[in-house]
Amino acid sequence: MAIKNEIITSTDLGDNEIGNISSWSIPKMISLVKSTFRSNDFAMVERELLAREQKSKLEIESLKQAKDSFSYKFEEERLEKMGFADDLRKCKKELEDMRGEVSKLREENMVLRERGKSAEERCNRLSEEVRGMYEKQHEIINLRSKNCELENEKAKAESEL
Repeated sequence: MAIKNEIITSTDLGDNEIGNISSWSIPKMISLVKSTFRSNDFAMVERELLAREQKSKLEIESLKQAKDSFSYKFEEERLEKMGFADDLRKCKKELEDMRGEVSKLREENMVLRERGKSAEERCNRLSEEVRGMYEKQHEIINLRSKNCELENEKAKAESEL
């Protein structure tokens, strides 16, 4: 169609081309405006350029709003992530503390089991000693009883003599 330096006049354009002005490049429109003295062509190009400018401004504003929205959401997620990171650190510290406590309790449990085992062994040993003492006591009682019987028999035998 038109080259950058080529002059385009409204008489050079067909009705179909003017109808498709919205698809023209800005330099082509400027070239048309420069080369024409017809105010209706200038007004048409001016309206199209203003419409494009308005459309671009609306698109820029929409993109700014989208950017702001994404920035806000990003900041929210970043803060939420920081909160989760703090919670995670607290949970990890609590976990380590609890692991330490469990380890300490296991050690105490082992010590108490050993003490319990030692106490049970002492108890069994003392029970055996008590049983032995009971048997000795029972034997002593039997011997005393027998001794009394023998003394009684001796005394009876001496009195009969």
